[in-house]
Amino acid sequence: MAKRNILDYQGNVIGELELPDGTSEEVWQSKLAPYAVNPSEGAAENALKFTIQQRKEFCEKLLDGFKKRNINQGINAPQGLWLHHRMRALECTIFGVNYVLDVMNMAISGDVEMACIALQYMALDDMSQAYHWMNADRRDYLVNEMKSFLGWA
Repeated sequence: MAKRNILDYQGNVIGELELPDGTSEEVWQSKLAPYAVNPSEGAAENALKFTIQQRKEFCEKLLDGFKKRNINQGINAPQGLWLHHRMRALECTIFGVNYVLDVMNMAISGDVEMACIALQYMALDDMSQAYHWMNADRRDYLVNEMKSFLGWA
């Protein structure tokens, strides 16, 4: 497996992406590019684009899809509990400020933009423990679905 740093729009290292050896440069760039976008671009316009009800409905479908995806990928009870913990107390650093955020509450209340930004800057599980679950692929699934909904993709 090959690894590269994930850089935010300011060039700060915010994580590490691991892909199979021999992955094309085009694939690397497509995976890394979303993290280099300024997360606040277009936020004001998007705030008026959807009603709170539309946002909540989207998040309900997203969470349902994420749960089904996790089940299909073989998540177990300790991993599920850890994932719930992580989503309710998500550690991230945004613009140099450390936060512990309740991303699940953001999603349930319809604040898709803030949930998306927080997930992009989250500290991923390092997969060193059997209960770890949130890797780059799973985070990217959520982020990409949110960006698509918001028109950020």
